Amino acid sequence: MRKGPVRYLLDTNIWLYYFLGEDAYKHEIMDLIASGQDDGVDILFTPTTAKDLFYVLPRALRRAGAIGPDETMGSIAWGCLERMFELATPAPQSAAECHIARMLRSTIPEFEDAMIIAAAETAGADYIVTLDKELLRDMPEVCVDPARARELAALGL
Repeated sequence: MRKGPVRYLLDTNIWLYYFLGEDAYKHEIMDLIASGQDDGVDILFTPTTAKDLFYVLPRALRRAGAIGPDETMGSIAWGCLERMFELATPAPQSAAECHIARMLRSTIPEFEDAMIIAAAETAGADYIVTLDKELLRDMPEVCVDPARARELAALGL
């Protein structure tokens, strides 16, 4: 029997699609994040994801023409970050996760991906939700796409 809520760590790409809202997976991602509030799913993110989004999102939104003339890139970045904190909980990322990521390098060659895996492990996440094709292929026991995550959440897994 499961103890506590289902815990999903959302990869950086999921958060990008959530905020940019321009991907074919948009509705699945929106539903998944909403399940964190509606269905007791514990949604997690890593501090490195927050850092990446803080830099990337305002620039992407500006290129898309979604930032008004009176809005600054800093205000947009902070607004997105605040929204993330409303929807999710930061997972730990410290020297311990760096060491775990180093140990994973023969399996997960990209340090950023290894840090996501390490943070999910130490945070007790059940799955990592991602659209990264390599992670989905190479780590199917822990990585799922948004549609599969919703199916698993409905089953309490």
